[in-house]
Amino acid sequence: MPSLPGSPTTIIFLAFGTRGDVQPLALLAAALATVNHHHIRFISHAQHESILQELWAKSTTAIDFFVPSPSPPHAANVVADNSIDSTLRPRAHLEVCIKTVEQVLKLSSTSSPLFPGQVLLIANLFALEAVHLAEVFDLPLIMAHPFPAPASFPFDFKAQFRRADPLQYKCLRENGRGEGGREGGQDEATVRGDERMVSWKDVEHWLWPAFADSWSSFRCMLLGFDEESEGCDELPLPWLAGRPAIPLLYLYSESIMPCPQFFPEHAHVVGYMWPEEIRESYIPSLALAAFLAGGAAVGKAKGGGAASPAASATTAGLVWKDEDRDMRPLATPTPVASTRFFLPAAGPILFTFGTMISLGALGNLTRAATTVVEAVLSYPSSSSSSSFSSSSSSFLSSSCSTSSTTILKMQPAQRCVIDAAGSPSWAAALREALSAHQQRQEAQQLEHQEGGQDNRLRVFILEETVPHSWLLPQCSVVVHHGGSGTTAAALRAGIAQVTVPAMMDQFQWAERVAWLDLGPSPLSLARIFPHDDGEGEDGLETEKSPSCLLSKAINQASHPPCRLRAAAAGRRLRAEPSGATMCINVIHAHLEEWKGFFRSSINSLKRPSLPVPLPAGCEFLTLGLFEGDDMNESMSNNERIQKDETNENNCDDAKRATVVATAASSALTIVALQGSESEVAFIHQEIFPPPRRQESGGWGYLKHGVHVKEGDVILDIGANIGLFALYLDLYVMEEPEQIFVLAVEPAPSTFAALQYNLAAHGVKVVACVQQAVGAGTTNTISDGQDQDQEAAPSKGMLRFFPHAPGNSSLFLARNSSAGGKNYFQGLNPRLRAHLEKGVEDMLVEMTTISALVCNHSLSRVDLLKVDVEGSEEMALKGIDEKTWPLIRQVVMEVHNFDGREERIDAVLRSKGFGKVVWETPQWTEGDGGVSTRGEMNNRMVFACRT
Repeated sequence: MPSLPGSPTTIIFLAFGTRGDVQPLALLAAALATVNHHHIRFISHAQHESILQELWAKSTTAIDFFVPSPSPPHAANVVADNSIDSTLRPRAHLEVCIKTVEQVLKLSSTSSPLFPGQVLLIANLFALEAVHLAEVFDLPLIMAHPFPAPASFPFDFKAQFRRADPLQYKCLRENGRGEGGREGGQDEATVRGDERMVSWKDVEHWLWPAFADSWSSFRCMLLGFDEESEGCDELPLPWLAGRPAIPLLYLYSESIMPCPQFFPEHAHVVGYMWPEEIRESYIPSLALAAFLAGGAAVGKAKGGGAASPAASATTAGLVWKDEDRDMRPLATPTPVASTRFFLPAAGPILFTFGTMISLGALGNLTRAATTVVEAVLSYPSSSSSSSFSSSSSSFLSSSCSTSSTTILKMQPAQRCVIDAAGSPSWAAALREALSAHQQRQEAQQLEHQEGGQDNRLRVFILEETVPHSWLLPQCSVVVHHGGSGTTAAALRAGIAQVTVPAMMDQFQWAERVAWLDLGPSPLSLARIFPHDDGEGEDGLETEKSPSCLLSKAINQASHPPCRLRAAAAGRRLRAEPSGATMCINVIHAHLEEWKGFFRSSINSLKRPSLPVPLPAGCEFLTLGLFEGDDMNESMSNNERIQKDETNENNCDDAKRATVVATAASSALTIVALQGSESEVAFIHQEIFPPPRRQESGGWGYLKHGVHVKEGDVILDIGANIGLFALYLDLYVMEEPEQIFVLAVEPAPSTFAALQYNLAAHGVKVVACVQQAVGAGTTNTISDGQDQDQEAAPSKGMLRFFPHAPGNSSLFLARNSSAGGKNYFQGLNPRLRAHLEKGVEDMLVEMTTISALVCNHSLSRVDLLKVDVEGSEEMALKGIDEKTWPLIRQVVMEVHNFDGREERIDAVLRSKGFGKVVWETPQWTEGDGGVSTRGEMNNRMVFACRT
């Protein structure tokens, strides 16, 4: 096994889950400690400590520290009242993870400064705490797991991720090979980014749960925030786009499950890790050894009594102790010879369901115990020595219709071991089921005046922990839940399997066992161990009863061809090298890559700053959609805003506002002018559809046939802070950079927020233009300078509202009859005073729509959106005859007075727009339909070329 020259001095393992999830990493830790003499810190559930210490006892170099963390609820045998997050990851557990890493870093840096790669994190997929620890502490990370990533991400995860962190999404998409995966044949010129970095394929495959909201409390602890503080609500997602790709080691054999083409480049199937030392050193109890050897262990019940075989420490209610046993010499069974030389001798059937019992997967334990006992004792077994050519199907079809009395005479006795280690309630239920079965048997024998043996002697209730690597090779068939650890041990032991999967990867392994013909098709958990009292009550001896179905599956697995295939698969696996060798090679390569990356690109580990700085006078807002409940549906948007402002103690305070979001997928963080929270919430509702209305004919600017598609060019006149462009890019388009936006906004502070938002969210812009749009290129306002009228830039007077920048208007500055004092008519006085505070008139540069199209060489405008607060007719006058044919769709807010609607309608129709639809927006009406904008009757027009 290779060593790791220059490797880290300390490796911190984080391994959580069941024994099958943790044990492979414990074996890898032992290999690293033995070969490279590393310092190992192993963080896992306290319940695993004794098992892991036994694993490590044979290592040349012992594990330095086992760090126990609070056990999950099924291990602690408690019923949790808290949420799933606080139950599975209680605060004490998270503190253990953080403190262990901090202590290692402190100790490692005591003698000399830390060098890159001196501390390494290795974790399984149930320990995603390691992802956050690696990101915060700048540590290399390797993941290792005994089965493929257990679940795919939710259908809306990509959309939510794009909206929450568009910059990282863009970087992740550019890294790696995009959709290429392992297929090859991709043109290298089309590959963008760096394939050595974490990519979106890694996120899709296994990293996505690390970005869930449930990690917010852990990140608060990591970054030193109080969970109640404001900063904890605004924590960014972990930045992983700038890290070298995280190797993912799958600890199983490719001969059992080949590596598929869709796996990321840095996912490796390395092979199984086997606990050889335990198998060789384990010494079983005398009773277990006797039962497995097929002999009888004779002793006396405590307190005196007749001699009786000892099937376990507790059999049928009798208590036995080692000192009471008088064990007879036992002979090891002779392997079957002749044509079945490779078929192992028939052994008992093993039933083991691991932690599924404590998790409640078997439902009522009394009923489950009855099913298991009756499946073994009441139905015939398929003789392992029967002819290869015999038909098992005809045998099975009639097996369950014979009375149990006749069955016991016709077929050889079937023996089984039932694993009840660590579960006294399961053991008690099994003893009760055995007693009930014996009573029925004795009643039948009395009725038929026949004698018989005690069938309870064919069942061994195993209440001690026995390594699977020792026990399974001595059995013929194992009935289990399909867990990764049990499946692997059965494969290597070379025995047939009957699976009853319950959750996660168990279904995958169960299907794989059946596909390899190493056992029958997986059994339905609900059919074999029903939870509903009305299910599965077809009688103990009917073909549809759970016990009969289970017995049939056991007989199929016991048939010689199936056992021969299982034995052959076991021989192949035992001949394969341990996965530890390949693991160490991958770890070595990653550490060398990490060191080189760390020296050259350390700044890439941190989230890069945006090309546009945060504008002065701006603040972050987290937006969401109002749910269309009864209260909000009966309330106008302006009334909602007034309600929000009435509840504020001080409208002038500059603070980070959060608009209540009831649709998680609509959450959006943007930058806005301080004090403009109410207006931003109002405009957000204008543009973004509530969940209940997304499928009902469109919303906002996209209605009545107006739409955008990939590759469209959008000319956004009156872009404000960019919400419409963000809506198109993040919510309408499936991927970023599918549309091109030319955004125009005249006010300096609003324009700065617009630039920041489009850059922060990765919107593909043609340009951001700080100008107002009018009818011509001559000055409308003189600035007092003696300039050539034609050479001077065209300028106009803009009335600017700092707390309501979306209502700023050239029209107001030119028309005193519609001045600011009447503009917010209908709002409560306090809100109106807030919105009008700081109003000023300022000179802004002017342009025309035709000039914008010409200056930016636009060959077409797929959507012209105009929202210029009363100046829309002047904006249309700035479109010359050459430009009109380039415009495919128009959507515009019109302040209708003095016949403006009729004039604009005539212009649009004369320019070839065959479909022109007008409507009054709902938000313009308050109670009784009274306009809230004074003299301005707001209308929306949607125009499309037919």
